Amino acid sequence: MADLAPERRQPATARPTSFKTCCRRKASHSMVGAWSFRAGNVAIYAIEKITEFAGRVVACSDSNGYIVDDGGIDLALLKEIKEVRRERIDGYARCKGIGAHYIARGSIWDVKCDVALPCATQNELTGKDALSLIRNGIIAVGEGANMPCTPETVRMFQEASILLALGKAANADGVATSALEMQQNASKR
Repeated sequence: MADLAPERRQPATARPTSFKTCCRRKASHSMVGAWSFRAGNVAIYAIEKITEFAGRVVACSDSNGYIVDDGGIDLALLKEIKEVRRERIDGYARCKGIGAHYIARGSIWDVKCDVALPCATQNELTGKDALSLIRNGIIAVGEGANMPCTPETVRMFQEASILLALGKAANADGVATSALEMQQNASKR
């Protein structure tokens, strides 16, 4: 089996989520998304794909807090901060300056957006978060992590007629890629 090189593996784990969840709207529409990630690949490469389709991502987070950039997240700067410098997300706001704000210990799910992609951990999107997203007019949620929505959250989105792409559909390709990576890594021991 050929090695799955990191430069090909990282985007492969995220692109299915962004393709299937967000890119079906016409480019003439403004697509705004709130994103959550814990210094992982899924959110960064989903953001990359969304911006390729003329989307505008306005927020992303790590475990310490989140940033909001109303003009849209600068993907090159985000990659520099997270992948090269290996810094926390607040470094983005410091470097970007005007228009970017860091909020410590807040909830990214309070940010007004059209589409939310929880891309970090299981059960990261709770009923309280779902209520905030619904009140703010969310139209779609796509799971970029394994089961990031609690059962209560799923029920709330269904009752509110929010489009919901569960991880088994929205990120199946990414999960398969991760499984191949784990097998590849295990065979090298």
